[in-house]
Amino acid sequence: MPDAPPVTETVKDVETEKEIEIRYAPELDRISASIEAFADGKCSHVAVISDPFAGQAVLIDEIRKRYGDRIFYFSFESVVSRKDFIATIRRQREKDIIIIDRCHFLALRRIGGFDLLDEFLHLLTSSRKLFVTTWNSYTWSYLDSVRNISAYFPEVIHLPQMDVPMLKSIILGQYSGEIQFVDDTPRVEKRFISVTWKEAEILKRTVRYPYFGIHPEYLGRSAGTYDSVAAEDIIFRRIQKISEGNLGIALKIWENSFSYPHIRASSIPDAQCIIDLTVNEAFLLLIILSMDSIHTDDLREIAGPEMEIEKVLYRLHNLGLVEEKDGLYTVQPEALNCSAVYLKRMRMVW
Repeated sequence: MPDAPPVTETVKDVETEKEIEIRYAPELDRISASIEAFADGKCSHVAVISDPFAGQAVLIDEIRKRYGDRIFYFSFESVVSRKDFIATIRRQREKDIIIIDRCHFLALRRIGGFDLLDEFLHLLTSSRKLFVTTWNSYTWSYLDSVRNISAYFPEVIHLPQMDVPMLKSIILGQYSGEIQFVDDTPRVEKRFISVTWKEAEILKRTVRYPYFGIHPEYLGRSAGTYDSVAAEDIIFRRIQKISEGNLGIALKIWENSFSYPHIRASSIPDAQCIIDLTVNEAFLLLIILSMDSIHTDDLREIAGPEMEIEKVLYRLHNLGLVEEKDGLYTVQPEALNCSAVYLKRMRMVW
């Protein structure tokens, strides 16, 4: 589908990064404070925790720009099977700040799956350098529950959700042409107060309860008064609600819903989804969710020879829960929150 005329690629990238940096300014300040304190003799290792697609790369890139001459940067791209990286880090004698990206690849949910994580934590506690690390939020929750990993990181930073104005600013900042917002949803949706059903765990039981939502954009409006401004608010509120403030998911929803010059509320998918998986399917979905992205070979090694991995991945793909590119599997952005809710209900994630 054709896009609105964008601003130049360079300007677009710069402006978008600036917007994200503004949103993450408190988190950037906390990391910078740890680095400045380290220069005064206080070592507070940093763990940056985020959901897949949440945009933590921009935050880490900004830290690298600010302290580039002091930083050694290392990123895990697949499941770690050897401890060569330990020697690589030890050789960085002239760098006093070590950024390790995607540390969730250090741990596996199997017997012996924490060996390399333990090697890394030993290095961290015995080193005279400051470590800034990034982790998948679902892996972090698991490791903190079973290993109390937060004890190793005095500064734990969870990336916050983006609100409606910030998502709107970042998304619209990519275009120079006028965009027309159309609220073409059924009139029955346009209520000041809406009721939906949610679930909660109470005394180890799942309880459904009504949730009353307030929609101020509809207050005082009658039929025929839903102008473009109101439609713009409605559309971005829906995108924020479905994405739960996750930047990558919001951008994906926008991309799939936008047809220049129109963005219609009816094209934005429903937030609800129904999942019913086998044990093996739920397990592989959990691993993919917890690793951000993972290669088929790594999935095969984790799953073991008993599982028909191709069959399981085929079904997950057909259900719209995962996507594959060049042998790497990721959770479908639009299905991330739905998948997480299901796995929480199954008590497979915290």
